[in-house]
Amino acid sequence: MSDPIGDVRGVAPELKAKLEAEGIKNTQQFLERARTAKQRTELAHKVSATPVAIKEIANRADLMRLKGVGGAFSDLLEEVGVNSCKELQHRLPEKLHKTLQEYHQSKKLTHYAPTQAQVTEWIAEAKTLAASSPE
Repeated sequence: MSDPIGDVRGVAPELKAKLEAEGIKNTQQFLERARTAKQRTELAHKVSATPVAIKEIANRADLMRLKGVGGAFSDLLEEVGVNSCKELQHRLPEKLHKTLQEYHQSKKLTHYAPTQAQVTEWIAEAKTLAASSPE
């Protein structure tokens, strides 16, 4: 599934316009153009961003490929230290669910915390998506 590039946290309207001028309108197109460090550096130069900013957006876009993970849940996962599908695949569902619940209760970053079943599904799906995650 692909989301509009403007739905990714860190993509301000100015950056969104520059990415769209490069033909990048959604997260899938972004990931295709930001898979390697070299590609991210080239893209950063073209859109007047830093390679670090492009990597962070790539990580969020990577997480947004998971069923049910949009911009808000990708932010929540990132806030608790899960930056990509490659990293998520190694997490323990029960422990990650507890961490997400606690963070949600203290920060209210999302409308609700994900269920343990959702977290378990995300981890299973991440195992299949990790091979195509950004480097």
